[in-house]
Amino acid sequence: MRSRAQNWMRVLSCVDHILIAAILACVCWAQRWSRPLDLLLLLILVPWWHFLHSYFGVYESHRLEGFRRASASILTATCIGFLSVSPALWLVGSGSLIVPVARFAVAWLIVAAGIRLVAYAALHSIRRRGLDQRHVLMIGTWQRANELAARFRRYPEWGLHLSVLGTGTPEARTFVRFPSGEPISESLESVLKNEVVDEILISCPPDSIASEHLAIELCRGLGRQCRLQLDPQHVPSAQSVEAIDGELTLTVSGAEQHAALGLKRAVDLICSCLLLMLLGPLMAFLAVLVKMSSPGPILFRQTRVGLNGRRFVIFKFRTMVDGAEAMLQSVATRNLTGGPTFKDDRDLRITPFGRLLRRCSLDELPQLWNVLRGDMSLVGPRPLPVHESTAIEGTFQRRFAMRPGLTCYWQVAGRSDIPFQRWMELDVQYIDNWSLLTDAMLLLRTIPAVLSGKGAY
Repeated sequence: MRSRAQNWMRVLSCVDHILIAAILACVCWAQRWSRPLDLLLLLILVPWWHFLHSYFGVYESHRLEGFRRASASILTATCIGFLSVSPALWLVGSGSLIVPVARFAVAWLIVAAGIRLVAYAALHSIRRRGLDQRHVLMIGTWQRANELAARFRRYPEWGLHLSVLGTGTPEARTFVRFPSGEPISESLESVLKNEVVDEILISCPPDSIASEHLAIELCRGLGRQCRLQLDPQHVPSAQSVEAIDGELTLTVSGAEQHAALGLKRAVDLICSCLLLMLLGPLMAFLAVLVKMSSPGPILFRQTRVGLNGRRFVIFKFRTMVDGAEAMLQSVATRNLTGGPTFKDDRDLRITPFGRLLRRCSLDELPQLWNVLRGDMSLVGPRPLPVHESTAIEGTFQRRFAMRPGLTCYWQVAGRSDIPFQRWMELDVQYIDNWSLLTDAMLLLRTIPAVLSGKGAY
């Protein structure tokens, strides 16, 4: 199954664009240019080559098919590319470029296939060690669930794990942990809110698919990837059809996985590494001041909810007195957000130095480590504690369809001065309309927002 965890395959799209231009330049370096048109044609070849590779599915994750499918797609795209370019060059009187283009095609095949071979070998090794796992919720029978789980165990390089099973009719369905059978809930929405679920697989007879429309619509509303297991006799022609060990599935929701997601993660890695190195001395200095300002640990650690319900430990410089979480009930009536999140502009639990850290947002710097680890992104909905996340209902649960971030619309629009309802609306707005340009604009707008200190308490 295609996976958002496989954003590295999207990164290859960007790497390939650079490699195509570099290999073409190396092959044609000694070429004598009799006409400016020849150089222009070669420049046009770069985006055309990349387009063909995208069209033939080279930049899909191929989580199940692996290197064979990826290399076959590269071979197909390269052959079509050469066969389409050669006649065009001959027709415009640039036949002398056909041989250099043929050399480029061969060199590209070797380089691209070699990169994929290394990448898939590394990914398969990682998954066999239990990393990069995708948690699957299946709606179907115990027999089908056992068959699917056996396939997942047979192919550990897929990195798929059947964790939840829903049995019974849509009107009387029970969800249990697989394979223990421990009851979880009778509501799919409740399961998606409280469990780690990356994909939903609905396995049912063709005549029962219509009765699952509520489950499909719920997955669409929450931004979760949902698939239908298909009858091989009724397979549509679509790129969203994928094979699982010989059986076909059709993606009916959550297939909008932008190639830019890989670049977003690459930006997170590069920027977090650079910022941790540049700000390391400042963070060490702040750590000393935190320790000297009040008794207690330097870092505040708390479990937060991230992508698709995954829980992780967030790191911040401690800004409150030691044991502040135990005092929350005593100050709960002072909440200003009108929702499950707690914000108080005069929170007595905050230390004097902690208030200064919050005013300048310096307490958030250790979260760069969370970004580096992949728990968070530079831009995304702010991660909430477990007890606050479980209180979020309805379409607002879409905020968990993307990695949480250091900044988002909430930060630049006023932070804690914004009511809870509006906060959630801004998060959903980001999820539904995000782009790399939006991320860049939000990062730029964060600078004046931090300097102003508005809502930072």
